[in-house]
Amino acid sequence: QKDSPKSKGLNAIASEISMARYATRLVLLPTALEAAVNQSGTLSSQSHPQTFQFLGEVLAWSMVFYYPTEHAAYLHWKAPRWLAKERSAEIWSAWSCRAWLAYIVAEMTQGMLQWNELLKDKLEEPKEKEGDVVPTVVPSLETVAALRQVKLQLSRNALFLLPAIQYSLPNWDTNPWLPPDLISFLFWLESIVCIYQASV
Repeated sequence: QKDSPKSKGLNAIASEISMARYATRLVLLPTALEAAVNQSGTLSSQSHPQTFQFLGEVLAWSMVFYYPTEHAAYLHWKAPRWLAKERSAEIWSAWSCRAWLAYIVAEMTQGMLQWNELLKDKLEEPKEKEGDVVPTVVPSLETVAALRQVKLQLSRNALFLLPAIQYSLPNWDTNPWLPPDLISFLFWLESIVCIYQASV
């Protein structure tokens, strides 16, 4: 079955948007290096400080690896033919997606620990009633907002997980593991969650 002219046009637009995404990230490596060296992206934790520090390092260094490999893939796709050889762009892209996959797994682990810590340490606050202190669940607005953000970020990472695995495979372009329609649907759902997350 041949693609319709409309389908071809939409695919062309999607391809250009994808390449624009690569271009906008060409200047982000210094930020990733700063976060890795200074551990500026590490979250604080009362229950799991060492685990959070380790996860923060994984998140930062995975991005330090991600950006150069993604930049290499972009250059091999866009540069003159003398630079790219056979599937070199796709190979570089697979390596960048492996770093992305490591980031997703680390952030999901961090998010689940955050969720448990918020529930355990911040939701149960004593409430005084008739002279007695009765333990009740009294979540603050700040805690509710933090839980919502963690839940939404976990949802986004869950939607990213399968595509990240697919694009990390050696032959992701010649022998895809998942159908393109499913990948597109997962990315579409993630974009909806992302828009909602930014609005709350």
